[in-house]
Amino acid sequence: MAQASPCRGLASSLSPDGFEAPASTVAERERRDRCGFGALDEAAAPYRPRPPCPGCGFPDTGRAGVGASGPRRFKCGACGRRCGSLAGTVLGFSRKDLPAWVGFISLTRLGMPLEGIAA
Repeated sequence: MAQASPCRGLASSLSPDGFEAPASTVAERERRDRCGFGALDEAAAPYRPRPPCPGCGFPDTGRAGVGASGPRRFKCGACGRRCGSLAGTVLGFSRKDLPAWVGFISLTRLGMPLEGIAA
């Protein structure tokens, strides 16, 4: 005889909108398993451990905590400006999420032309 799942009551009490948070958590876990990271700033961290200041170009920024949405923040030692780890990169103002970028990079690595990717 199969044992009843302890989560069955919780799952049945959720509204259709209530599944968004668990679904996004599962999707992030799948990305971590497939790519080794779950967010754009995590992917950039090994390549830009201390990004230069986007305002004055000073190369020595220091850590300034974590932003409200999770990415690490940095503070310029010269002008005091704060920036994120993706500042000054193509991903800095990207409106695409991580799965879109992973798919794009994977297809370009396979040699697919940009016209084919955009379609």
